[in-house]
Amino acid sequence: MSNKSQNAETSNNPSEQIIAGFERQILEASPSGMILVDAQADDMPIVYVNAAFEGMTGYSRNEAIGRNCRFLQSNDRGQRNLDILRDAIKNKQACTVTLRNYRKDGTPFWNELRVSPIFDPDGDVTHFVGIQNDVTQREEALDKLKVTSAHLRAMLDSTRQSFTLIDTNARVVDFDRRGAQITEDVFGKPLRKGADIYDYILERDIESFTTNYNRALARETVTVENEFNGQDTTAIQYFEVTYYPVTDIQDTILGVCMSAENITERKQMEDALHESEKLYRNLFENTMHEVHLWKLVRDEQGAI
Repeated sequence: MSNKSQNAETSNNPSEQIIAGFERQILEASPSGMILVDAQADDMPIVYVNAAFEGMTGYSRNEAIGRNCRFLQSNDRGQRNLDILRDAIKNKQACTVTLRNYRKDGTPFWNELRVSPIFDPDGDVTHFVGIQNDVTQREEALDKLKVTSAHLRAMLDSTRQSFTLIDTNARVVDFDRRGAQITEDVFGKPLRKGADIYDYILERDIESFTTNYNRALARETVTVENEFNGQDTTAIQYFEVTYYPVTDIQDTILGVCMSAENITERKQMEDALHESEKLYRNLFENTMHEVHLWKLVRDEQGAI
């Protein structure tokens, strides 16, 4: 452990000791796993873990302290998010990554790790604190959604419908090229996996979208029509949007599939037909009015 961290721990200030004791109680009571590593010691060893870490990983304090956190990855060192974590530590930055970790008994689990540097008054990083949450259920649900996405892509590829798959936290899981194109045309920005779907909802439509999204999460299929001006404010586009509930084989709700079809041509044809009907109706009514007048004239003047 570094001299600076040792000096901090051996402080004789009663107030600092009380604060330190209180902070430790908070850390111990946290439902999230907490780890503290010494950033100034060789290989950044763990110097503290809380009870939630022990429960999550199966490793006791004595088994974890003094080791680098990489032992939780076992031999699974090729994960892409590890590069993100290494870069953040190298650049003394905070980051959040989801990693595949392994418990003491070898059971894999998904660990959402939030890492933040701790600086001393001189601006040097003395420690990194990590907050861990077991997100295995969430990641397994996302995997199931991705399988569902592949099936949807195969089914809808030959149709004019697009699809966007959204999880129960309103995050974009997947989409097809039509969904991406529609989003680009209407909102002027690309659709991204992992993005908050509300980033693509117009303010005027937030309430109706939320209602339809929640109805789908409640296992109801909802179909609505929406109109958008898109990037060209002079050209209105019409879409028929259907919200489908997505479940697994146990009938657990995984998310919502939002399928959209551009029905602008159909709406234009319907409007043209409606205008034609109005024209013919007016023509017919005018003709009948003239016939009626002609009959009245004939009745007054006698048969011609």
